[in-house]
Amino acid sequence: MPATRRGPRRRAPIEERFWRHVARTEACWVWTGVHRKSGAGILPVRQAGKVQRLEAARVAWELFVGPLPAGRRVWRRCRRPACVRPDHLVLGRRGQSLDTVNSETEPRLPVYRGIRPDSRRTWWTRQRVLDGLIAFHRVTGMAPTTSRNWAGLIQRIGHRQSRYPTAYAVLRHFPNFRAAWTAAGIQLRGARWAPWTVEQDRYILTQLGVQPTIAIAESLGRGEAAVRARARKLGLRVGTARGWPLQRAARTAGVSEYVLRAYIKRGELPAFKGAKHVYVDPADLRVVREIDWQNPPAELESLERLAVFV
Repeated sequence: MPATRRGPRRRAPIEERFWRHVARTEACWVWTGVHRKSGAGILPVRQAGKVQRLEAARVAWELFVGPLPAGRRVWRRCRRPACVRPDHLVLGRRGQSLDTVNSETEPRLPVYRGIRPDSRRTWWTRQRVLDGLIAFHRVTGMAPTTSRNWAGLIQRIGHRQSRYPTAYAVLRHFPNFRAAWTAAGIQLRGARWAPWTVEQDRYILTQLGVQPTIAIAESLGRGEAAVRARARKLGLRVGTARGWPLQRAARTAGVSEYVLRAYIKRGELPAFKGAKHVYVDPADLRVVREIDWQNPPAELESLERLAVFV
């Protein structure tokens, strides 16, 4: 189908993009996005019309702690390049070694906004976290189950947000927000053990790739990880939900992505603009004259139209 004209794409906040690529473990918070050769995570950010590749650890520091001072860099006390856990980060000077940084007298744990370094780790005890969650639920009637949703809600509350624990404080005492709400005695809507219904499966089948996964999760009252897991059981992934992503089609066909975009712009190659990818049906690639159809790639030799393409 021909590509439809859309308005300017709304860019997700940097905090939301950051959490998409973080896998929390008992030891470290591991960056699952793009990496440098050294293993350090990278988050591409567009600023003033240009794309900058920021180090994920620096983004974590600026989100949880504050601006990075001039001439300083972020080190990881755990010595794991992909780690972005705030209390594993420490500031050092360029040219310093990690051993030198760790031997200095300056605080090894980050100083969070508005909280003294000597009280930050002791104030939000497990009981105070539970009391804060109960107070939040009593006032708002909501019980968010992801750190992104929690951070966004308490930020909108404004001056009262100091009454409630940060996402980091909650996750210090509980493996996830669902466990925290359960410990607080709050019954959750759409608990993880609730069976999936036919209507929910149909919603995933029709909306995966069309809407962001987090939006699907909010509509179904489930966690984002649960939606991804259910989609895999249904034989779906975001990368193949509506055909082939444009990057995969270009790589397989051995042509530039810009060539395919030109065909889409002229209306010769049908495409579908999803939440994350621009999809094309591989059977429609026959119109691309730049592909060597005398000796086509193996994946393109016998193409049939995909039933999931819309």
